[in-house]
Amino acid sequence: MGGYPEPNRDFYFMAKDPAVLLYTSDFLSGTYTMSDEQVGRYIRLLCLQHQKGKLSEKDMLSICKEYDADVYEKFDLVDGYYINKRMYEEAEKRVKFTESRRNNASAKHMHKHMLKHMENENENINDNKNVLIYPSLEFKNLWEEWIEYKKVEHKDRYKSKKTEQTAINNLIKLCNGNIKIAQEIVNNSISNKYKGLFKLNNQQNKDKLTQYQDWLQDAKNYINARDNDSQTDNEIKRLSL
Repeated sequence: MGGYPEPNRDFYFMAKDPAVLLYTSDFLSGTYTMSDEQVGRYIRLLCLQHQKGKLSEKDMLSICKEYDADVYEKFDLVDGYYINKRMYEEAEKRVKFTESRRNNASAKHMHKHMLKHMENENENINDNKNVLIYPSLEFKNLWEEWIEYKKVEHKDRYKSKKTEQTAINNLIKLCNGNIKIAQEIVNNSISNKYKGLFKLNNQQNKDKLTQYQDWLQDAKNYINARDNDSQTDNEIKRLSL
């Protein structure tokens, strides 16, 4: 993928630098639709990437606790690691900038030149809008299987990365993040030659059964609580006699 280092080349040089430029206006606009909790997760992941260079699935889950589509879509999945392109580019530019200052006798002149150059580059950064986000490599392989089926069987494809990402997110919701259920959903559509992905009938029945069981348990809890209150009232009356 363009703009990133070679897959087998380490790029932990970022940890040598304790700081990176944060463009507050861009950050606010980029997180406007996120909740406070999601913003907290996102900024912590950015800081961790700045120190480590790239994030593993374990790193992502240690902070997010679960797959969070709004947070995950801010990162590219590159050879099994998650990388926020903007953070990588800003850290890399800062390293090059400090090196150029150190190696150039005319530090003041170079400082002004590099700042102008950095501002111009920032205007053209695309914040991962054309990158598909998957919850895992296994899910990515499953999705590619579905894409190949649509292409061969129906001569069909998603018109844009945005619509394809929406379809990916919808499958994640249908399977509740469970890759085994996702595989069943894809296999069901392929075996029935469907053009889309749908919730399994047995899964719908399980959902209804779960709702009924929850309702029944709530009813039992209510009855038990009412009986306990009645017993307490009778005990108070007996002691007051």
